[in-house]
Amino acid sequence: MNKYDLLLTGGHLIDPSQKIDGIKNVGFKDGRVIEVSDKLDHALAEKVHNISDNIITPGLIDLHTHIYWGGTSIGIDPTDYARRCCTSTMIDATILSIEKGEFIFTKSLGHTRSGEKNFTLKGVVLNGEM
Repeated sequence: MNKYDLLLTGGHLIDPSQKIDGIKNVGFKDGRVIEVSDKLDHALAEKVHNISDNIITPGLIDLHTHIYWGGTSIGIDPTDYARRCCTSTMIDATILSIEKGEFIFTKSLGHTRSGEKNFTLKGVVLNGEM
């Protein structure tokens, strides 16, 4: 049995939360990162991809999207978008109600092709701006 399902080698890993900025190898098992190191044994991996000249980052955050899939004419599929843009967290900028100085984002993760993902974010309007 392999230790890694996937091993990415030679990529420039940038992860400020871990104070990492350099060439690293990243081992994955069951869709999760299980090891990061300067050298990992290729023989322990089912698949190995050399990704030299590429950057590896944790999932990025997009604070302004329109991903209410199927709900508006400008809605996009968040799954497709996330894959193309390395985005793991998205906030939908479609405001569905504003009352008494508060705004409420609903269905922020929108409708995906695999089903609806519900999320609500509440905030306060300051000086007429959100």
